[in-house]
Amino acid sequence: MPQPFAIKAAEHATPAKAGAALLVTPFMAPVDNGKATVFGLCAITDQRPEVTAIVTQILRGHLEQAAQTMGGETNIPRRFEIVLAEINASLFEAANEFGIRLNHFEAVVGVLTGTQLFISGLGNLLAIFLHQTADRRFVVYELNEQFRTDTEAAWDKPFITVLDGELQPGDIFYVATRTPNGSIAQGELQDILITLPPQGALERIVQFLPHDQQYGALCFHVAPDVKSGPPKSMDPIASLTELGLTKSNTADLLGEQGTNITATIKRLANSLSAELAAPGARGYKAMAKRTLRTMVQVLAALLVGLVEAGKILGRLIIKLIRRLRKQDGTSEFDLRQKITQPMTKLKALPRSSKLLIVGIAAVVVVLTGSVFFMTHAGASKKQEEVFAAAASRVAEKTTAAEASLIYNDTNQAHNLLTEAATLLETLPADSHSHQDTINKLQAGLTVALGKIRHVEVVTPVAVAELTDGKNLAALSLAGTTLYGISADNQLYRINELTHAAENQSATTGTIGAVIEAITEGANMLFVDGSKQLGRADVTAKSLNPISSGANGMASVEDITLYNETLYALTAASQQIVKMRAQGTNYEGGTSWITDRASDLTKAKALAIDGNLWVLTDKDVVRFKSGREVPWTHDALDPALSQAVDIWTSLESPYLYILTRDEGGRVVVYNKETGKLVTQYETPELGNVVSFVVREAEKQIIFATPTKVWSFAASHLLK
Repeated sequence: MPQPFAIKAAEHATPAKAGAALLVTPFMAPVDNGKATVFGLCAITDQRPEVTAIVTQILRGHLEQAAQTMGGETNIPRRFEIVLAEINASLFEAANEFGIRLNHFEAVVGVLTGTQLFISGLGNLLAIFLHQTADRRFVVYELNEQFRTDTEAAWDKPFITVLDGELQPGDIFYVATRTPNGSIAQGELQDILITLPPQGALERIVQFLPHDQQYGALCFHVAPDVKSGPPKSMDPIASLTELGLTKSNTADLLGEQGTNITATIKRLANSLSAELAAPGARGYKAMAKRTLRTMVQVLAALLVGLVEAGKILGRLIIKLIRRLRKQDGTSEFDLRQKITQPMTKLKALPRSSKLLIVGIAAVVVVLTGSVFFMTHAGASKKQEEVFAAAASRVAEKTTAAEASLIYNDTNQAHNLLTEAATLLETLPADSHSHQDTINKLQAGLTVALGKIRHVEVVTPVAVAELTDGKNLAALSLAGTTLYGISADNQLYRINELTHAAENQSATTGTIGAVIEAITEGANMLFVDGSKQLGRADVTAKSLNPISSGANGMASVEDITLYNETLYALTAASQQIVKMRAQGTNYEGGTSWITDRASDLTKAKALAIDGNLWVLTDKDVVRFKSGREVPWTHDALDPALSQAVDIWTSLESPYLYILTRDEGGRVVVYNKETGKLVTQYETPELGNVVSFVVREAEKQIIFATPTKVWSFAASHLLK
């Protein structure tokens, strides 16, 4: 009896909405012995709750019972036929009792044993079987075409046709509700089912559907017949280097033919070429290294050619002289004669013989140089092949990481991208084409990593610019109008229509340089570097100090208003001081935090929405009624390091964090779930001063020293 194959399975059903015209219910249950799975998918368009409940209960109840009674040595095909008969009988009774119309009901039920598939169906649900052939191609069968349609079936036996088939490694079975025409092509659907695991495939398909589309599906993959164990990772560039070393060592051991001078030249040239080909150089440095490498290779080729030519030419001359000696009867020569006579004989040769010798020497030099260059070309070709293989591997890992993201496996995606980045570092940028390839691969890695980090690069537009040489220190709303305060306490109205920062020529009382400003109805409250609280009256165009308890604090990092009560953050005391309004001023205040565990000595800002959120240099701490309460949230990549400000409101489900690290970011969290929603990045945020969130306008506005910028909050548009 054949051993059952491993089966991967997944199900998906869009949550039912009130008044929805379609209810989709998937079901899967393993058989007791674990060697089979009973499954079903039904779609009901009858909107009576009692009808959908009874039909769903009938199918679920019979399939659960079937899963419990198919263990042991049960004849599964026979047992499946009995289950269908029981379902038919129960549905017939329900149809008579509730007056259910048959064309309001579609379903597919079946049993998958690990070696065989048995299914039956009614209606027009999509049921596709993709069989993998020996050459790893897929043959597609639409099994639903063999079911009885609603015009042929009757309530006495709605399930009557039983289809069965053998399973092979790599086979795929998919059953689902129909998708709207044009939402996803049949070929694209099949590609998704083939390339992604079951859960990832279903989640990917959902992305093609309208947001209000009711969709349900089951997907089964028979594990492919491949060798077990993860593939071994390999650095191909290091492998090529090892191959060169092995070849060199083998040549030394076997006594590679060639003079010592030739071997020395080759060894020095190869060493210099390898050094000049090392990765890491960019721009003009890379160009200089490539030029030097080419010069080394050409010079080495010429030297080797000359040495080899001299060697061959010397042998030819010696043979020629020996032949001439025999011709004139000379028998022996002393040492001096052996040295001088060959040259004398050579000079005495006819002109034609001399030309012949020179020609032979030239041919030898050309041939030797050609052999060297051909050998070098072969090595270059091999290195090019290894480079291409490594680059392809980087691309494959990047693609695999993006596929992992489709079904929310961020850990696997991050590991794959780390491997790809490590491999990319080994690629030598020793030519323009290599550098272009590396740049493209790096761009792909950056995009994939951005998806893991939920990064969205935005392009802000300038709202207004200071043209008088001043620098902004704070930005806030007064009513619905944007105002800025410069470092020397000039008040500016930000005219969003004319894109101008209009100096209000405000009068100023005894205040220091403003560090923070917040909305107070139609005006603004501010605090300066000396802990003095003040009010910016935009109608009277004045900035004046007011009385409060802020002056007695050890430090004041931020202020905020909530229910007409002022809250001031003092990091030096790790405390928040609560001050109620007294006319146009504020009372001395009381300490608000009664219990905390976190260190607030590096606290930067605070925001209130019922909870009180404190932004430190590296994290966010939540308080409720004066006590610190845990807030679990996704980790940031990279972590916070230069936090600036934080914002939320009672109406907003989001928490916004402004930071200068990584070139500047606005990080958005879901307050309830702690999930990271997005990270907006743009170079203009690198020297950000302050920001304002306008959720009603789906807009984020921020100020740099000389400009005010804005960009669309796209997470509010989804």
